[in-house]
Amino acid sequence: ILKRHLHTGIATITLFSDANEPLAERLIFVQNYDKLNLNLSADKSSYATREKVSIKLNAKTRADSAALGHFSVSVIDESKVDINEDKENTILSNLLLTSDLKGTVEQPNYYFTNITDQKLKQLDLVMLTHGYRRFEWKKVLNNNDQSLAYQPEKSLEITGQAKSLLGSALAKANVTLLPTQSKQVFATKADDKGNFAFRDMAFWDSTKFILQATNAKGKIYTKLIYNSDKLVPITPAVQPINENVNAIISPAYLANNEKQQEELSKLGLGKGKMLKEVKIKAVKPYNYKTETYVPTWAADQVIRGDQIKYGGQLSTRLVGMLHGVYYAKGLKPTANINMTGRPMMVLINGVQGEIDWVATDQVEVIEVLLPPNSFVYGQDGLDGVISITTKSRTLVSTEVASTGILPVTVQGYQKVREFYSPKYESGINYNHPDLRSTIYWKPELVTDKDGNATFDFYNADGIGTYRVVIEGIDEKGNIGRQVYRYKVH
Repeated sequence: ILKRHLHTGIATITLFSDANEPLAERLIFVQNYDKLNLNLSADKSSYATREKVSIKLNAKTRADSAALGHFSVSVIDESKVDINEDKENTILSNLLLTSDLKGTVEQPNYYFTNITDQKLKQLDLVMLTHGYRRFEWKKVLNNNDQSLAYQPEKSLEITGQAKSLLGSALAKANVTLLPTQSKQVFATKADDKGNFAFRDMAFWDSTKFILQATNAKGKIYTKLIYNSDKLVPITPAVQPINENVNAIISPAYLANNEKQQEELSKLGLGKGKMLKEVKIKAVKPYNYKTETYVPTWAADQVIRGDQIKYGGQLSTRLVGMLHGVYYAKGLKPTANINMTGRPMMVLINGVQGEIDWVATDQVEVIEVLLPPNSFVYGQDGLDGVISITTKSRTLVSTEVASTGILPVTVQGYQKVREFYSPKYESGINYNHPDLRSTIYWKPELVTDKDGNATFDFYNADGIGTYRVVIEGIDEKGNIGRQVYRYKVH
């Protein structure tokens, strides 16, 4: 077998009899030179503290062609962070090695740094002692169904089913999707079983939509079912547990962290704050059927689900039931004690929403928090809070007789947060010590059609060696990693 025709990573070799019975099997590791070539270059070989650093990336494939890819970048001060390259979990060690093995590899990156014949022999011993099977050959040879439980996601989609109020499938129903923060409208037609799908969509996480369905006669008296996202179960990695965490953290890092906290405390920005003495009086907690999302002492009023009449809008059913609350225009609950006139914040299973997103028969507990008790939610709770805990613990019921309209909150793409890094431009007065150990972090660096990208940042006050790590993957699935160092004086 010519290994140069195989990709780098773990491969399984199986020996079959003439009757297609598997006789023997083992894993091998293929080490080819097919990784991306990531070339990092700086405008200078050494820098001063707080000086601006500009680094260029050029990514190429093994065939020396430009690589259009996505990369992450991190920069640390090595004098403050202890680095053991052999024990690091990198994109190479994770995708090519540990994710395909059952057992624990003590030093996963050891096999990807300074590769020698001796390391390749040791890696082959790892293959012989860590078995793993993705499939059973008998099922494959017998053409048994090998469909994946979780299909690859190529885009975001919203799916569900439209039914009549009597519960029968609403064939060929007209379904529309309206984003609450946009005037754009999407439309589709359900199939013969009432199933509908809005595909090839892109939106941010927790975006709110309204689903609407009408029957063939244009009537909206329908029942909508929203298929919530099928979450892939998380398989925890098997890693050795070190009970003494401080033993694996360098003393230099701990000492620097202590200095950082001292400086932040001087500026009033420390993580801790000394509070005045608080006397707590015990309050007998309400005997909930299950845990809610509100501290037991904070609720001014508790309404059980069985106290609410079923049917109709929940906001209408709550009129007159909420103590110290009146309804402003548009049925917005407002606390009497609130002088601003702003409506109270509504939480559904801990997530901000609207009262009528929940059907009356799905309410487990409603808790009303008036000022000042509502201040446990910080600034968001200044106007009061109504917390609704549902029986199913989802944001909305999966099946609601909604007269053709169903509000849903859908998981979308996560917004990448910008990593804070000081910019020591001319004219900026920053006299406080800069004790950062992590100098820079960028989770998304995209190369252009020529494989080039540039990023810049400012050094901290630490002198010594700074370590730049960049790793990622191109559009064809090739992965790469590169470590670059420079001096700060």
